[in-house]
Amino acid sequence: EGIDQRGAAFCYPVELAHGFFHALIAGDDPPEFIFLPHFKAVPNLDDRSSPQSLVCPLVQGETYYLQTAFRERLEQLRRRGTRLLTPLMDLSQGLQGAEPALVEAARAMGIGGREARAAFAAAVQQQIACTDAMRAEGRRMLAELAADPAAIGVVILSRPYNGFVDEAHMGIPHKFASRGVPVIPLDFLDLEPERSKRRMYWGMGKLLMKAARLVERHPQLFATYITNFSCGPDSFLIGYVREIMGRKPSLTLELDSHTADAGLETRVEAFLDIIQAYRQLASRRLIPPRTAPFTPAQAVIDAGRLQVRTSAGDLLPLGDPRITVLIPSMGRLGSEAFAAFMRGYGLNARAARENDEAILKVGRANTSCKECLPLILTTGTLLSYVQNGRRPEEVVVYFMATGSGPCRFGQYAVFMEDLVRRMQIPDVALMSLTSDNSYAGMDKHFERHAWWAVVVSDVMEDIRSMLLAATHDPDSAMTVFEGEWQAILAALERASFKGLTEQLARTAERLKAIPLRQPAHSVPVVTLSGEIFVRRDALSRQFLTEQLA
Repeated sequence: EGIDQRGAAFCYPVELAHGFFHALIAGDDPPEFIFLPHFKAVPNLDDRSSPQSLVCPLVQGETYYLQTAFRERLEQLRRRGTRLLTPLMDLSQGLQGAEPALVEAARAMGIGGREARAAFAAAVQQQIACTDAMRAEGRRMLAELAADPAAIGVVILSRPYNGFVDEAHMGIPHKFASRGVPVIPLDFLDLEPERSKRRMYWGMGKLLMKAARLVERHPQLFATYITNFSCGPDSFLIGYVREIMGRKPSLTLELDSHTADAGLETRVEAFLDIIQAYRQLASRRLIPPRTAPFTPAQAVIDAGRLQVRTSAGDLLPLGDPRITVLIPSMGRLGSEAFAAFMRGYGLNARAARENDEAILKVGRANTSCKECLPLILTTGTLLSYVQNGRRPEEVVVYFMATGSGPCRFGQYAVFMEDLVRRMQIPDVALMSLTSDNSYAGMDKHFERHAWWAVVVSDVMEDIRSMLLAATHDPDSAMTVFEGEWQAILAALERASFKGLTEQLARTAERLKAIPLRQPAHSVPVVTLSGEIFVRRDALSRQFLTEQLA
């Protein structure tokens, strides 16, 4: 009944959260307090890869969507005296980071600050003791494995709420244990010395990467990754884990409320058979080694300026004529405007062609298709350009914006770099302009000029939509529009605000002269909301603008 209250198609753990919360508040004897925190980050075990250690957006948003789904019942409880406690929990700096929020929550419950701090200190010591006990048990299990070289162990790669909870893991650990295979949760392993992955801002992602590296090296350990359909982070993390594992077999089990037990039994049996065959081949040294290392091109900051080190090791300035800065299609106007403004900085910047079915097909062929649509399309764009439009000796620098989580967007550049390395594509580098790299050594006006391109392209896209919907002759209107757009691009290249505003004024007069069937203010307006890439890219929005016009 609680799961039915959800307001969207969430992943399985969120469905369970709705069910658990409903069970908590539906009884006749409601609690006095409900602890429903905004949980932001877990302890950071690898700040070299990223200073962030975030949980996914759906975990962060739990307090909000549960309050929304059960607002009527919560209002009833509030009138009966139940209080909701929703502190912000950020453990990125360690367990101590939770103290201020929890002490404040205790005060809201009528507990004094001194007593609350003492309770928190005791709780931290209990947590540390628990962690130490788990690690000791993990070391004991590894020692037992080492004493029996024929034995194997399975490490469960998962999050606590989907791999270590009976209601969520569907008995998977028991299926291994009942077959005589010891099961080790990743929390029982000493992972501090292990390396995570570059720019990994998900806290659980760091743990999963570390555990995967340990398992890959250990001859008797094999990984089972428990995930859920529609898990955003796992759409990237599973691929990272498989890449770490290389030729070593691992099992991925993707669960939801419709998963059948018989299917899980079959998968577990097959996995154990594959492990046995793998170990036999390994003992005879018949497992092919990993492919020879490949040196991809790389964008590097040298003396405060962004340069490109080619696959051959040559260091080229970004303005070198051999270099093309390729801008993926983020909507035609936006990409063309961004390329024009970058040409104003002396770069050979080129907007990739608009996304189409061919690009989508290439993207799908080179991703798992579980990633978000923009990643699939930008992957297809890069590979289509490299395979079909690249000049001899051309060095491609693919522009890919980035972020620091919790959204998947910040993993795009990492994914692309791995793709280039895996496919061994020479002389293709990724460029992400952020404040962290001082916008690649561009001058102090760079950020402002980029903003001009974004704003102008957005406004012109809205004007284009209006002209398609309201003019007597859309074809003639588009001819005028395209001519003015080329003039605007030329003005953006000159990077003069005065010149740009003068051109925009001229464009406004010319577009204003296009006859409309009805005044613009009387044309019905449909708002396209959502993620910016999807609503601005014609293919992603399925040409909705043109259809509605």
